[in-house]
Amino acid sequence: MAARSRAGDIVTYVYRPAFFCTHGGEKHVRYTYDVLGRLLTVEDDNGQLDGESPDYDYSKVQYTYDWDDTGTDQTVDEVQYFAGSAARTTSVTTIEEGNDTIADYTYKGGYVNARGVGNYFDGQNSNRVIKLTFKDSTDLDGYDAWGRVVWMRNHMVSGGTDIAKFGYAYSYASNRKYQEDLVTSTQSELYAYDNLHRLTSFKRGTLNVNKDDITGTPVREQTWALDDLGNWSELTSRIDGNLVRRYEDRTHNDANEITEIDPLDISGDNPDAYAVTHDAAGNLKYLPDPADSEDTVTWFIYDYRNRLIEVKHTDDFSEPIPAWDTIARYFYDGLNRRIAKNILTKENSVLYLYNGWQVVEEREFDENGEGTEDDTWEPRRQFIYGGRYIDEPLIFDKDTDSDGDCTDTGGSDRFFYAQQANYNVVAVAKDDGDGAATVVETITYDPYGEATVTVAD
Repeated sequence: MAARSRAGDIVTYVYRPAFFCTHGGEKHVRYTYDVLGRLLTVEDDNGQLDGESPDYDYSKVQYTYDWDDTGTDQTVDEVQYFAGSAARTTSVTTIEEGNDTIADYTYKGGYVNARGVGNYFDGQNSNRVIKLTFKDSTDLDGYDAWGRVVWMRNHMVSGGTDIAKFGYAYSYASNRKYQEDLVTSTQSELYAYDNLHRLTSFKRGTLNVNKDDITGTPVREQTWALDDLGNWSELTSRIDGNLVRRYEDRTHNDANEITEIDPLDISGDNPDAYAVTHDAAGNLKYLPDPADSEDTVTWFIYDYRNRLIEVKHTDDFSEPIPAWDTIARYFYDGLNRRIAKNILTKENSVLYLYNGWQVVEEREFDENGEGTEDDTWEPRRQFIYGGRYIDEPLIFDKDTDSDGDCTDTGGSDRFFYAQQANYNVVAVAKDDGDGAATVVETITYDPYGEATVTVAD
């Protein structure tokens, strides 16, 4: 239910939980406006973090406005969050930190031809650490006639060492046929589709000469059987030819929700099928552990806007009244963004600051002693995004000495990201200073997003 002002602006949304909601009580999302009808604040009832650090209003987002030089155009000048403004300046051709350029883009025919990322530079290669290019031998030969990426290279500016380099080919329907890894050939991927262009299998390994199969036994392989609606009725996974996925058959209801999972018998113990439970809004509610589906269960709890707010766990689900332990809590602001999480099993709480929809800073609670005035949320990680994609991570700064400064010399580390054509991060390089970096992690992804992280020696 919405309450409106005389001008017709929504001032309050009232949510009255239905029978399927876990947390009862009437909830509100409140809006305020200035005399010109511009949005000033948005506040959500589900934004308070158990009374910690009460000087902050976690649920509120506040806007201020400015006029352009002609006095005719109203633009948002600043978005103020619960713990302060955390925006970094970005533009289409350059990305700046303060007054210093840390990334730049060049274009040809409307396409990105190259991108440089590093520490402060002035258009020269000085302190530019990593470069992404779509130019193999001539401008834009990294794209085909339809603008699809067919070649891309992430490399170190100093020395020219390749970090991540890929080649691609597509079918007449624009389905990707393969991703050829031109740095580590054994990590290339091949994809297959049915007559409805739905993905049915993928293999990872070394492509053959014709690039239509993997030579030898794939290092990673997955196949899917799909019903008429596209639900996975069967999924199998293999590593080096050996079955590894713990389930095979999945049953769905008329709402396309998974209702039962029948584990694949790999070790000969013939595990039982187990039920998966959803609430009336379609949210996953109870998820059993395949190793002990009768007693070991995880319970997911949602608020009045179907946002995950709590996760509980029990090892005695079959008992009349199971004993539940809370393992995580999540909190949100008025713009529906997660602003905090509390992982009880790790005694860790994280606060998130945003620039629009992008997380630009993560803070952790620094408790210097009970009741002291020094207890505060301090920055631990900061992120800088690019302009090539809606969410293109470029730089990650990490506070390593817990002093709340993510960029100080000797007490922080800077990392650079390298991506593939899907914009997935496939490598992370640590800044060594003087224009050099060292790859510390590489990441591969299964087609539906499951990541495998390899840490460098």
